[in-house]
Amino acid sequence: MFARYCRILLTVGCCALLLLPAVTRAQDSNTAAGANQVTGRVLDNYGHPLAGARITDQQAGSFTLTDANGSFSLRASKGNTLVITHPAFLVAEAKASTDRELSIRLAARPLPMTGTPAASISDTLIDISRRPDGKMKVLYGEKAVKTAIGATSTIYNEQLTTTPGSLYAYALPGRLAGLYTKQSSGWGALASASITSGELLFDIPNASLVGTSGSTDNNEISLALRGQSPVTIIDGIQRDIFALDPETIESISVQKDALSSVLLGQRSSKGVLLVTTKKPVQGAPQISLTAQTGVQTPLGLLDPLPAWQYAYLVNEALINGGSSPIYTKEQIDGYRTNKDPYLYPNVNWQDELLNKNSMLSRYSLNVTGGSPVARYLVNLNYTDQQGLFKEGGQNSYSTLLNMKRYLINTKVDVDLNKNLNIALQIFGRIQDGNQPGAGYSNLYQRMLVVPNNAYPIYNPNGSFGGATNYTANLFADLANSGYITNNDKELLSTVDITYKLDNYVPGMWFKGKANVSVLTSSIINRSKKTPVFKMSVSGADTSYARYGEISDQKNDFAITSSGNAWFYQAQLGYTKRISGHQLEAVALFDQLQTTYNFDLPSKTTNMAGKLSWNFAEKYMAEAALTYSGYDRFRPGNRFYAFYAAGLGWNMAQEDLVKDNLPWLNTFKWRINYGQTGNANVGYFIWRPAYQDQFLPYGYGVTHTALNGVYERPLVNVDAEPEKAHKLNIGLDIAVLRNRLSLSADYYRDSYYDLMQYRGSSIALIGNSYPLENIGKNRFTGTELSATWQDNIRDFNYYISANGSFSNSKILFMDEIGRRYSWNERTGQRVGANFGYIAEGLIQTQQEAATAATVSGYTLQPGDIKYRDLNGDGIIDQFDETNLDGNKPLFFYGISGGFNYKGFSFSVLFQGVQNRVQYLNSWETEFEFNTMNLNGNLYNHHLGRWTPENAATATYPRLTYGFNSNNHVQSTSFWQHSGDYIRLKNIELGYALPYSLTQRLRLGSVRIFVNAQNLATWAEFERGDPEVSGKEYPMQKVINTGINIKL
Repeated sequence: MFARYCRILLTVGCCALLLLPAVTRAQDSNTAAGANQVTGRVLDNYGHPLAGARITDQQAGSFTLTDANGSFSLRASKGNTLVITHPAFLVAEAKASTDRELSIRLAARPLPMTGTPAASISDTLIDISRRPDGKMKVLYGEKAVKTAIGATSTIYNEQLTTTPGSLYAYALPGRLAGLYTKQSSGWGALASASITSGELLFDIPNASLVGTSGSTDNNEISLALRGQSPVTIIDGIQRDIFALDPETIESISVQKDALSSVLLGQRSSKGVLLVTTKKPVQGAPQISLTAQTGVQTPLGLLDPLPAWQYAYLVNEALINGGSSPIYTKEQIDGYRTNKDPYLYPNVNWQDELLNKNSMLSRYSLNVTGGSPVARYLVNLNYTDQQGLFKEGGQNSYSTLLNMKRYLINTKVDVDLNKNLNIALQIFGRIQDGNQPGAGYSNLYQRMLVVPNNAYPIYNPNGSFGGATNYTANLFADLANSGYITNNDKELLSTVDITYKLDNYVPGMWFKGKANVSVLTSSIINRSKKTPVFKMSVSGADTSYARYGEISDQKNDFAITSSGNAWFYQAQLGYTKRISGHQLEAVALFDQLQTTYNFDLPSKTTNMAGKLSWNFAEKYMAEAALTYSGYDRFRPGNRFYAFYAAGLGWNMAQEDLVKDNLPWLNTFKWRINYGQTGNANVGYFIWRPAYQDQFLPYGYGVTHTALNGVYERPLVNVDAEPEKAHKLNIGLDIAVLRNRLSLSADYYRDSYYDLMQYRGSSIALIGNSYPLENIGKNRFTGTELSATWQDNIRDFNYYISANGSFSNSKILFMDEIGRRYSWNERTGQRVGANFGYIAEGLIQTQQEAATAATVSGYTLQPGDIKYRDLNGDGIIDQFDETNLDGNKPLFFYGISGGFNYKGFSFSVLFQGVQNRVQYLNSWETEFEFNTMNLNGNLYNHHLGRWTPENAATATYPRLTYGFNSNNHVQSTSFWQHSGDYIRLKNIELGYALPYSLTQRLRLGSVRIFVNAQNLATWAEFERGDPEVSGKEYPMQKVINTGINIKL
């Protein structure tokens, strides 16, 4: 059989060879008849020459490459289709013309195509941020994508700049597999977070402050990487800055496994958020100017009930509690008919205090260029974000809620000789904030709980309205409470030295880095207080009772926080190639010293080594060891060793696979394991200390109170870093010339020696116990991502998706003795909510009489019924159980886009599943039991239990005052699904034709419209499913702008 197939193949081959001369002559004849020399230039998106672009005659199959000037010359028949390709840019087409020189401008590729190698491209001729050399950023260096064996997810510049927002963190949700995001507020706190961590007061240590600048400009979005808050590294420096201009960011990646983060030593358990900014580019100046303005609209605002409905339901609540109604029918009718706005006010405080929309504007200027010896980059950015609050009154000063930020980021890169390079970077941030003197957060939260009928804005005599229970007027506090301004100043300076030591030892190099960071935050408080007046009418007489006093406007200035950081790092590396083997070795030393306010400096020191090997990009091995110290531990107990090692095997590089499966470009297995650490300790936890305190105990015959001294909590001289054993198994697949890429990772991170308080301690000693290294947790999960990108002629498109499953379990926490297994926290998910299981609402008096009760409370129809787990007829701590369940959290993102003849489109959907939204009476229910009985009612309160709608009620019966059964208990009744899917980001853009921009002497002009949080689908209807109801709301932003490149 085999011999027969060979004879057939031989016959076919001979026939083909006989026909080949005729075919060749025919092709030569056609070429000679119609082919002419076609010339032209290929330009990048700045309108600058692009070297290394490939121009292919689609009909003839011939091709050429552009030279250093972007020029090309190719013999082609007139009208033939020329296909222009470059790894860093999207595919374009042009018709061959012999009448004129072609000018073809390429659009930047939104996703990298590292699998398509460039031919004869010099790094000095193209933007290195788009360098198609198959490199990826890793902690403190770069690595070839084909030989990387860590768990990494990355996004690039074009995926960041479509997001309208004040922080680049707004662009992260749904983009990176493994990174869970949750927005907690729609506005950053204007008074900067104090750099003092609270450790002086011996609070629970804040691990996020260890080895950082102690402050962050992001308190709006929380990030979690495999259950931990990641360490932010920007250009090799640990600094929690989220206010970078997205225009200047090259890439953002998350480094998730032990091998990727072990060099951080006593911070390596957290994983890494790695931000890389663009470097200077050699050549003529490249200038990019972006101006954009957006309209912000709040999401999730609740609708308060009008005054008459509020009064009616207050009466109902009082009757339910056995009290008499306080509102008469005349009053309720007066509210309903708006009879008298002073006696029967009906003020919608949201309408009075908030604008429907607010503005967000950003302007960015980027300039880069230089010679082969020296290159520069300058980035200037201005952001102006307005808040929702109106500006009332005719003050000589502004009470608007707003934020104005100025950024400058400069880089200079100089080659002193062929071996020595010095780079200098200076980053500066000035941020000014303004808010009403009453405080925007205080105003917003009070607005939620003040009912429409509480008081009028103004009384007939022009004074501010008030009441016995409302001694401050919301509108007065908005318009007439003065103002508070804050100012943040931040400066970071970094010097990098790279020295090639090939003259001494071929393949050896040295890198040095030094950084100094300074941050100060200050506040000017010019607040004041205005009295309010309660109007009373008796017949023809009107009187006013005053509440509150007139206070002079303050003029206080305070430095709320200041800090600085010094970071030094030295690396010595060696690279060697021998017959397909590549060996890389790096020795590293770094030290970070930080100072917060008047605290003693803290110092983290790392000494590390890393060894990498690969053979023919087929077999990979890597190992790293870090010896790390932190001076907050006791002397002699400060340094610990952490390690990681990994293996990789790219089966697609095996000869058998390459010969038989040519469409399989990558099939790489990865596995690594390591021990990492986290220095989660407070301010010199090992040193005993005493604290002074004012003690109101009276001494002597005059009973004078004096200051006293007390011993602070017990010390722990044996404290050491928390540790983790981390296992990661991954698989990377790329097929069909890398059009389709897939990645999957499984991780199992076991944390131990966690700093926790012992639950089994006794209180006989009269002092608090210290934190000890006793806890054990485990986080497991799976992360998946897939991308398809291709083109149909000059229609370029892509679609990408990622999804992550995350679960956790408490293995040990030395909890107090529990009587029943369902009370135990051990074995449950980390951070699980415990409480009572609700079994609906009690429907009858008989059911109320037989149901288990909370101590001291008498159940009535319409109250929440709880499950009596131990059957003793009492609802107490023995009936508490895990309310969250143990389903893994699933979060995902789906994105796609296209580019066609100047039009570009992108879209991102982001969602979360198996998330629990827990509400309490303050956050969302705003009923009468909050704020000294001053509460408010909203549409969902209309679903309260009454005898008439008992079967369909969605809310307990209304009660006035403290209700120990329905509102203060932790219960599943107030749990709601936190699942949602958002149209997170969408953009449509159009780049003007090059023929037009060329006449304008511009490289390119692109007009775009984008939107953030445009639509949300969620089961939860009482506000936004992500941001808590009491916080400043998340914003929907519709934004338009223009980008001009020169």
